[in-house]
Amino acid sequence: MPFVRNKETGQFFDPQKLHTLNHHGDFFKVAGPLNIGRTPQGRPIVFQAGASDDGKKLAAKHADAIFTHHDTYDEAQAFWHDVKSQLKQHGRSNDELHIFQGVSVIVGKDADDVEQQYQTTAALVSINDALNYLGRYFEHHDFSQYPLDEPFPDIGDLGKNSFRSTTDEIKRNARERNLTLRQVALEAASPRPRFSRHSGTGGGRPSAVV
Repeated sequence: MPFVRNKETGQFFDPQKLHTLNHHGDFFKVAGPLNIGRTPQGRPIVFQAGASDDGKKLAAKHADAIFTHHDTYDEAQAFWHDVKSQLKQHGRSNDELHIFQGVSVIVGKDADDVEQQYQTTAALVSINDALNYLGRYFEHHDFSQYPLDEPFPDIGDLGKNSFRSTTDEIKRNARERNLTLRQVALEAASPRPRFSRHSGTGGGRPSAVV
């Protein structure tokens, strides 16, 4: 390995071990090399994004990391246990798959300040932009053809071939809360942070809400 990273001598890499690739292929050519060492896997990292059953199975068998998003701690923990339990079926240990939870962060003085910031940001989104954003999840479906202030339309299994776990959650949430298309679109375009935490206000620092 050219990257010796010897702290005692201050040597970061050994130039004698640094070789150029000089790759000339049908589609690209590159001299190389990169100025970083190889990954512990010895290959590019395999990242899986998705929380569907098929996505979790794929991650458990092949991925080094999986990206997901859940609204509650209980859902996130259930996801963790589900994915980790599947690793054993493929002869893998828990350490071989890392889980990355997506979060949205708003920092403010208190909960009221955070809510005001959220509402200010959400108000910047037009309904047309929100409909277009929502359609992206559902294979770029045109939602402008439906009445805005009636219940979210029945679109069958549309979305199963794209962001499946997200579209399933959107449809389930709309059904359980009896949301209109307008409400669903605006919430999709400006999702509200779900996990809330307040830090102390000592030392003049504002409290943080996530």
